[in-house]
Amino acid sequence: MEIRPILSSLRHHKTGTILVALQIAVSLAVIANALSIINQRVEKISRPTGIDVPNIIVAEVRGFRADYDSPAAITRDLDALRALLGMLHATVTSAVPLSGSGSSTGLRIEPDEDKPTVGTAVYRMEEDGIKTLGVNLERGRNFYTEEFTTHVPGENAAQTPASVIVTHALAKELYPGEDPLGKPIYWGSLESLASSSTCTVPGSAGPGSNAT
Repeated sequence: MEIRPILSSLRHHKTGTILVALQIAVSLAVIANALSIINQRVEKISRPTGIDVPNIIVAEVRGFRADYDSPAAITRDLDALRALLGMLHATVTSAVPLSGSGSSTGLRIEPDEDKPTVGTAVYRMEEDGIKTLGVNLERGRNFYTEEFTTHVPGENAAQTPASVIVTHALAKELYPGEDPLGKPIYWGSLESLASSSTCTVPGSAGPGSNAT
């Protein structure tokens, strides 16, 4: 292809040449901006979750009969799951982390509605919840058996827990520069909670599966 005739034509049509150049520049700017946004999203998606995602299986069970006994059904289901060959742990949960659904709330370190809240997701689990997610406690303790209560929607109200387990990031945001272990935190309703354990870190569950 001869380039000289093309250049000669462009010199005689300067306005068209400038418009084409501007269109190319704008297109490149849009593409570069889109690639930058995609790269940022990929980096966020690729961050370690701290949860043993590859080995977790989620099953959802619903009862339809009027006499459906939810607590008894949960107990039977958990016993059946734990009896399966290769099953490491099983728990019941109010929501599945990273699923895009669940409950959230705002927490304060003082019972004062004028104080800003720190937003966080909330998960209610059975006592094997920590093991099932494949995480380890960095500090503090797991819940005691007597701290667990059964909540059946439509039958009884969910009780304010006596203690909670929070992530390291949430603990730092609530109590920056302080030791958060055992410090009080408050729901948006100003009901008191005790932060008993902090920080979840990736754990190695090994071969097998976890259920939630």
